[in-house]
Amino acid sequence: MVRPPRSSSQPLVAGTATAIDQPPHSGVPTVSAPSVDSATAAAALGQLTGAKNGAPVGSVPAVRLASNLSASAGEQVRRYFESFLGRVGANVVADPKIGKKGGYRLTSIFDLQHVGVAVTRYVSMTQNHTAGFGNVPRAFLFVVAQPAIFVAVKDLLLEGLIPIHGREDVDLLRPIVVGESFSFEITAAIRKMTSATSAILNGRFLDGKGKPIANTRTVLSFRSNFNGLEGTSLTAEAVSQLGELRLEFKVTQRTIDDYRAVTGDDNIIHVDDKVAKGLGLRGRILHGMYVENFATRALYHGGPIDTDRGGESTTKFFAPVYPGDTLRAFVGNDGKTTVLNQDNVIVLEREVSV
Repeated sequence: MVRPPRSSSQPLVAGTATAIDQPPHSGVPTVSAPSVDSATAAAALGQLTGAKNGAPVGSVPAVRLASNLSASAGEQVRRYFESFLGRVGANVVADPKIGKKGGYRLTSIFDLQHVGVAVTRYVSMTQNHTAGFGNVPRAFLFVVAQPAIFVAVKDLLLEGLIPIHGREDVDLLRPIVVGESFSFEITAAIRKMTSATSAILNGRFLDGKGKPIANTRTVLSFRSNFNGLEGTSLTAEAVSQLGELRLEFKVTQRTIDDYRAVTGDDNIIHVDDKVAKGLGLRGRILHGMYVENFATRALYHGGPIDTDRGGESTTKFFAPVYPGDTLRAFVGNDGKTTVLNQDNVIVLEREVSV
């Protein structure tokens, strides 16, 4: 694990609109998300995913879904994913040659040179400073893989179950840079339990010659409701053992909307308050991968470090994040990053080796 040395100056990514500011009366930096040109980001992501007319894959009119008040939350979830799968179906195909029991692959080989705007907007919105080294952020790989991931678990989605992040492992074999091409393939193993159903999805990113450049392992939990998933608070003593408090960030409605615009991730629990509440949440929630980027920023804030040049990372997700929450990132001596909310509930833990 790597813990970089402290540095008083932080280089910013080209295109970043808002710098890291030092608030008055506090030694803890806070960050704020820059504004995002949604139309430009949507068009770029549409180019990446193959969506027609530049619309982000997964973009579903939330108002139309929410207006059908006679439908249960679960039914609205099912309708959303039915629409989503209809959009991405042409881009993902079953392939019996993948894995031992077959899997799925994206039909397109993505050329990042043609979607550089999408990467730039993603970096700018998330303020993932490691991308300042010129490599594609490893968290962005989930954006590319998401259509294949959801097709691989389509039977669960069409039951009206909602997927939530459990764990994300990435073994980056080398840097991925803007300008090269790659493809993606995935296999899924479904485990049904009494309280929840989980899916373990093993993926591979391949370069234009078919050589592996990254291996991924995504664990998703599927539930019909989220009661009891708010987490428990740590004691003050436990918080003091987490390490140095590096960053704080206040989540707003706009944080969710901007990330949605950049990634095209319109999962209904990020979009619709009524549906989210019907599923047992307090309201719509922030995307888990945004929180992962926040953890990366905290690590980088201790000094320039390129976590996207290669190596392994493990991210564990524990509790949902809502507009109004304040995220705080602590970095320990071993480089482990822990993100808490204002109630000292663990939201996420992340470890990276480079």
